Amino acid sequence: LGVNNRDLRTFKEDLGTTERVASLVPSNVTLVAESAIRSAADARRMAACGAHALLVGEALVTTGDIAGKARELMLVDDAEVRS
Repeated sequence: LGVNNRDLRTFKEDLGTTERVASLVPSNVTLVAESAIRSAADARRMAACGAHALLVGEALVTTGDIAGKARELMLVDDAEVRS
């Protein structure tokens, strides 16, 4: 289930959207946090509320180091999030 953190009418971003919806999603459903993920802290925040995956676009295309940004976002350790 994808939850878009960007309001497509106003383009305002709010990571709280996924946080508010996460508790309503059954544990056997894959929760994808979409948009507004720009940093490892954002990725950790989404994982901490129950997101299993992230859809990241703008953070990658606006950086000068796509590979570095991808590494930053992917190196969020599940054990770190759950501790």
